[in-house]
Amino acid sequence: MDRYYTTAPKFPIDSSSQGSQQIGPSLRPSSSSSSQEPPYDPASRPPISQYSPNEKEDIRRYYLGKGPCQPNNHDFPQRDIGGLLRRFNNFWFGQYPYWLEYSIAKDAAFCLCCYLFRPENLGSGGRTKFVGEGYRNWKCKKGFDDHVGDVNSEHNHAQRKCLNLMSERRSIETIMVRQSVSEGMDYRVQLGATVHVSRWLVKQGLAFRGHDESKSSHRKGNFLNLLRYTGDHNPQIDKVILENAPKNRKLTCSNTQKKIVNCAAKETILEMLAELGNELFSVLIDESRDISVKEQMAIVIRFVNKKGSVVERFLGIVHVPDTKAVSLKEALEELFVKNGLTLSRLRGQGYDGASNMSGEFNGLKTLIMKENGSAYYVHCWAHQLQLTLVHVAKHHHKIGLFFGMISQVVNVASASCKRCDQLREKQRIGLVESISNEEIKTGSGLNQEMGLAHPCNTRWSSHFKTLNGVITLFSATIGVLEEIEKDALILEQRVEATDGQLENYCMDMRSDDDFLELKGIVELSQKMVEKRRHNVYPLVYKLVKLALILPVATASVERVFSAMNYVKNRVRNSMGDQFLNDCLVTYVESELFDEVDDEQIMQRWQNMSNRRGKLPPLT
Repeated sequence: MDRYYTTAPKFPIDSSSQGSQQIGPSLRPSSSSSSQEPPYDPASRPPISQYSPNEKEDIRRYYLGKGPCQPNNHDFPQRDIGGLLRRFNNFWFGQYPYWLEYSIAKDAAFCLCCYLFRPENLGSGGRTKFVGEGYRNWKCKKGFDDHVGDVNSEHNHAQRKCLNLMSERRSIETIMVRQSVSEGMDYRVQLGATVHVSRWLVKQGLAFRGHDESKSSHRKGNFLNLLRYTGDHNPQIDKVILENAPKNRKLTCSNTQKKIVNCAAKETILEMLAELGNELFSVLIDESRDISVKEQMAIVIRFVNKKGSVVERFLGIVHVPDTKAVSLKEALEELFVKNGLTLSRLRGQGYDGASNMSGEFNGLKTLIMKENGSAYYVHCWAHQLQLTLVHVAKHHHKIGLFFGMISQVVNVASASCKRCDQLREKQRIGLVESISNEEIKTGSGLNQEMGLAHPCNTRWSSHFKTLNGVITLFSATIGVLEEIEKDALILEQRVEATDGQLENYCMDMRSDDDFLELKGIVELSQKMVEKRRHNVYPLVYKLVKLALILPVATASVERVFSAMNYVKNRVRNSMGDQFLNDCLVTYVESELFDEVDDEQIMQRWQNMSNRRGKLPPLT
């Protein structure tokens, strides 16, 4: 149908205001779920009243900028009117260029200006036909002249409103641009306070909204109460927030809060991607149900940063409709594309032993390795240990009896508060006796429950003293390294170059005292970067990084689920998926979030759409 339309005359538009004529796909009637642009045919348009108040001006600008619907090349159909065949004459477009419209679907004429600005409470009649059902009397053009009427007619009032809207001097955007310096600074203070309060709440994993946020309520929720508290201690903030803020710019609605948190999460992810740079990485994935019984997939990436340290960062959480390997892979790729990552940069995968994750034929690790054979899979060592303990307990009578007795003790003790207190008291007495007899020792200033250890036996040191300890702990990782070694044998020239660097590297390390006291491969990587040896031996350092990014356990993902149960709890069980992801990113990666300043969040928020307030530059 577009072939019938030609460029229609538009209302005069000032060149400096043309940038405001475009609207996004969200400008649609509030009752519609479509994301398409507003319909062009006048008979298909919903009443202007169906649009929300915040969208009406943009809708009007859209239609005025596009011009009236005037299909000049259309073959207008004929109808019997007064015994003669008559039809719409496209010559009338030239006589009423700025308002006359024709609907091909309805074979009727309409008025663009009256559609946009004519009050709906006017009575019926010939003049209102150009707004509602359309005008179809092609006998003569007198109906058009009657519709225009005298200088004070409703049509001329509507046409003047159209001209005023498209005039730069009277446009609301120009008025906002010309706001005073003091108004701009007030807006900056108001937005800064809103961002600061939102930032504090997401870092603590706390809820924003209250059950009753009315003026008379004493429990308005964390956001409003904290904002009120901030204003009470800062007069400059107090004069621009809450009841002192403009009625159409309170910045306190739930939608505003969610968008600000989304801006904070996106800036945090940008910090993460800047830290990753162009480095290779591994991925750790697991699934768990949240409090609202929705399957959530958490993704953590593991890489070596510019300082040579191993880093595991939470990339995001995705709601998946099912746990099939294909669905998980699609969700993973979608998140990667969103953040500018590709499967080709993967060098490791870390999952549990579930068939949908580690299956040899249709598991997630197999689907990924079909696209990238270098993304080696490592079965989570913690899950392997658990499976080993379960297997041993089932086949060893004494161990099985031991765990059975523990289960009975837990059940008996947990059934009574009095029994729990008695058990704790017995344990306390036993610990005091063991400490006094120097059977165990405590760390000064540390958490006593977690700081207890046998003398000369720290948590990991005894296992790392020998290579056999490393192999015992990380047998799955060693297996993957062996597979990498087999693949490396295919590259003859690159292996020879590595061997040459390795000999020089070994001689260099033995002659440098700084490398003699290292306790692990992580410290080796860090020391190589510190001493600039990673530039001297790039292939050796690359092998070190490849070994480091291989995942060992999915503990980081499990910690994400612990945070999820805290953030999305019983009283916050209706959180949306996007808001949950944004809250978790800023809560889990609080270290990175601290590196994002308020100005970054404010600028991103300001650029998301046209705002009533304009953010002045920092002085």
